[in-house]
Amino acid sequence: MYVLRQMSRLSLSLAGALHKQGAVIVNPYPATAALRDRVIKSRVLQLAGVPTPTTYVASTPSQLAPLLEEGPLVIKPYQEGGQVKIVRTPAELAQVELGRDPVFAQRYHPPQGRDCKIYVIGEQIFGVKKVFPRRTEEEKLGEPFTLTPELSDIARRCGRAFEIDLYGVDVIESDGKAYVVDMDSIPGYKGVPDAPLLLARYFYDAAERAVEGRPPSSGSRRDSG
Repeated sequence: MYVLRQMSRLSLSLAGALHKQGAVIVNPYPATAALRDRVIKSRVLQLAGVPTPTTYVASTPSQLAPLLEEGPLVIKPYQEGGQVKIVRTPAELAQVELGRDPVFAQRYHPPQGRDCKIYVIGEQIFGVKKVFPRRTEEEKLGEPFTLTPELSDIARRCGRAFEIDLYGVDVIESDGKAYVVDMDSIPGYKGVPDAPLLLARYFYDAAERAVEGRPPSSGSRRDSG
């Protein structure tokens, strides 16, 4: 069994080759690759009924200029990583440099309070509130909080959409509504109590299931919940 934690292009390429050869990977290569691509990720989440900001994709930044009349946009690299920018004016939009990559944008919703980080390890789910940007180690650890039924449901929908159960979800709350603004595979789990122990148990159980010929992730079975 392989754990796909490093998200470099080389790691993904090697994981793709291993996947083709039938290797057991946590998280599976198809799900991890899809989560690296924000265009794919946002569409999969939308189809799963997950609340996300209105999303736009364009060939060049200038094509998004008319949308600024309705309010600011958040510009993100279409591949995971890189700098996220809030753009409010055509002049700011013109300064966006993405080379030949497509432009991925979402409607900006001013967050109310701290960001909500939701972490899932198998059947266990944890909520941690963190400020943005995070500078100190204390800010990176954040503060645990009890998830509402709505946030728990949203997080589980995200996992079912990609058939995984080891992931993180970023949620902001704006004007009384929750929006998923990002999701990633096997995050750092900062702020989760006993995270190293929980992850060790998860990987041990996943390896046992793999030896028995079962999927390593219980999230690989879709349910209708």
